[in-house]
Amino acid sequence: MGLRRRATDIWIEPFSSRELEVLQLLSDGFSNREIAEQLFLSVETVKWYNKQMFLKLGVNSRIQAANKAAELNLLQSKRLNPSQTKRRKSGNLPAQLSSYVGREKEISEVKDLLGDNRLVMLTGAGGSGKTRLALQVAEVSHGRYPDGIWLVELAKIRDPGLVIPAIANVLNIPGKPDADISVVLKRELSQLNLLLVIDNLEHLLDSAQQIAELLAAAPNLSVLGTSRERLHIYGEQEYPVQPLSLPDLGRGLTGNELKEIESIALFIQRAKAINPGLSLNGGSLECIARICVQLDGLPLAIELCAPMVKIFPLSEIADRIESNL
Repeated sequence: MGLRRRATDIWIEPFSSRELEVLQLLSDGFSNREIAEQLFLSVETVKWYNKQMFLKLGVNSRIQAANKAAELNLLQSKRLNPSQTKRRKSGNLPAQLSSYVGREKEISEVKDLLGDNRLVMLTGAGGSGKTRLALQVAEVSHGRYPDGIWLVELAKIRDPGLVIPAIANVLNIPGKPDADISVVLKRELSQLNLLLVIDNLEHLLDSAQQIAELLAAAPNLSVLGTSRERLHIYGEQEYPVQPLSLPDLGRGLTGNELKEIESIALFIQRAKAINPGLSLNGGSLECIARICVQLDGLPLAIELCAPMVKIFPLSEIADRIESNL
């Protein structure tokens, strides 16, 4: 690789492709840690690259390096606007406030399905835990999608025609007055390798063809969707989400065996967040088992019921639910 002339006609050493990548991110305002996460490097390695680049550019700081890079047009062929570069960093998945309980088998299976299918739909009844399962699969899939994993929440949208603008908005892709936003979005996605987690599609099934067109236009786009029913488009892989595992009340399970059952484990975790001193003796666990069975193992129902332990004894909660049902 030959040497490169800069604006002052002084010859400088050439940059490697990795150095240019680091320089690009540095110029766009990323910290050393963010650059390390983006390029899958250690922070110490990024610092080493910085020293090498500073030496080649004849500068002593990040600001000077960014200014000199702009002056020399070193990044002209790869230059992105700052919002687009930031958009590609990692995604927008929300931080979860509580640990995830169970579903190890489902997480593994859905992750494997995403490896073989570009459109996977998690289907199931309301409250069955589709959204949380999708987010958990997304969390363990980081590193597979260089341009990030992006959550598109559609619960508040009622018009199928707004699905494409919602996706563009999440990805920070601006519309243009004289351009169809779907055309702009397809063009942008065609250059990216990312996962869209599209949540709550059941009331927007008429947008299915638009999603199919995005997938056709972007060969490295994958979609993990949640809905009460499938989209019925070509290439769709459905994964029915079942309720959490339930105890067999007639088997006489031990306390330890009951605690291992997913629905009971979820109830205990959420109840203890409200009442850390909750007793878990044999009688208490039997009451929790009754509650979970009455709630059909639906995660949402369990999460809504568990805080009642702050007001009522477990036996009364079980009786109240049974009476109401």
